[in-house]
Amino acid sequence: MSTSRRRRPTISPDWVRRPYGLVRQLRFRDFPCALRFASLIGGVDDFGRHPDICVSGETGGTLRLTLSSPRHSGITEQELRLAARLDAVIAEHYDFEFGAPRMSLAAERPSSQVPDGERQDASEVERESSLLAA
Repeated sequence: MSTSRRRRPTISPDWVRRPYGLVRQLRFRDFPCALRFASLIGGVDDFGRHPDICVSGETGGTLRLTLSSPRHSGITEQELRLAARLDAVIAEHYDFEFGAPRMSLAAERPSSQVPDGERQDASEVERESSLLAA
């Protein structure tokens, strides 16, 4: 009988081991960039398991990913697999130099491309502000 041992997934050294699981933090130049990246990361799963995602705007934008098992204490093979999948997405879509999603995710529409229904002129914004102040 041959016993084959599975190789443990290799994960980035940016993951920090905590008693409750794994934590990785990414910094972004601003909150909207962190929020867009959180939306992308939210689609990554491992057999229906997803990371806990916390987005903060205190220092530009910070995204914290937490992987933990509700049934086991510590870190299991499932957390390691999910961390490796997240690492692949981060490597492909995160610009480490600029602290932002790569251009395909970060592209913002110039005001000339904003549909008319989404535009507000200065008088409309002023009117809404006066209503809120009243």
